[in-house]
Amino acid sequence: MTDVVRGFAEAFRVPLPLVPALTAKVNASLAKRLRRTTLLTLAVVTPDGRSELAFDVVDGEQHDLLESAKEWALAESVHPGAAVQVADAAFRALPPVIVAFPVDVPGRARKTLAIRDVDEALVRRTCEAFCELNDLGGGEATVDALVRGAMSRLNPGAVLVDADRRPVREGGRAAEAGDAEAD
Repeated sequence: MTDVVRGFAEAFRVPLPLVPALTAKVNASLAKRLRRTTLLTLAVVTPDGRSELAFDVVDGEQHDLLESAKEWALAESVHPGAAVQVADAAFRALPPVIVAFPVDVPGRARKTLAIRDVDEALVRRTCEAFCELNDLGGGEATVDALVRGAMSRLNPGAVLVDADRRPVREGGRAAEAGDAEAD
């Protein structure tokens, strides 16, 4: 990856002292991306005739397909105008959006979280990937808030009860802070 970053830095006149930090950031982003689930792979024939290119959408990227396609086009040296067509094809190939809602991303424009499944585990995975991709802080509390927002929109009128994450003791009661062991 270092050679690719150096080539990018040369092409876009990035000062040489910034290249190591840029390389580290690219490697960290790539490692995170490789850990997420691939939702879709599209075979792409480019305007210049290359047909061996693939556009992958990994979990977290489905919320802003146009931005993902623009980054892909830049990386693959594809005309930027093709990004709209690739993003549109990806949008049509993915399952339909069931519910979408805006999420404030500190320091950046508001993003839209798009939920394409009703299963709570898959909704949680989508929210976790969204948080990771957009560097949202807050850990599990942020993920929980997004999952709760999605589930309330998927189940309008339902009363949602937060899960109790404390370990459950015999008898079905959650352990309280400071409880003594009953043995």
